[in-house]
Amino acid sequence: MSVEGSQGSTGRYRPTNSNDPGWDYGQPVDGNRDHVKCDFCGHVSKGGIKRLKQHLVKASYKGTMYKDVRKCDKVPQDVVDVLRSFMEGKQKITEEKQSKKDEMIRNVNVYGNDDDEVEEVMIQIPKKRKGPMDAFVAPIDVISALELLIQTKTKKL
Repeated sequence: MSVEGSQGSTGRYRPTNSNDPGWDYGQPVDGNRDHVKCDFCGHVSKGGIKRLKQHLVKASYKGTMYKDVRKCDKVPQDVVDVLRSFMEGKQKITEEKQSKKDEMIRNVNVYGNDDDEVEEVMIQIPKKRKGPMDAFVAPIDVISALELLIQTKTKKL
């Protein structure tokens, strides 16, 4: 399996476009980013960098312990503090995105006639990418279809 990433001047692996500090304390095993070896104790986490960070921090976030994660006894406290703040920041960003999504869903006016609100939401939703079958299917213009039907009916009479 090929792994995208780079090894900097320190020889450390870091995936392309990653600013995750977990990669400073673990390396992929045999080029597989899903299996990461802890630099402190040598434990291999089978769940990627997120699972390695849970191994190093082994703390609870909002009262939930990380299940089935072995704690690293050799990790320094300053590393734990850096990783914990990074993980809590990521969790906060995820929660903010979810609350924005929930707010947008609550603001959709399904039954009313307020077109401005619906139009505003429609602008924010990305359009679906067209696939190969779309070349064979086109939307029906109802007014044109009705006009054509009326013309053919009046010609027959």
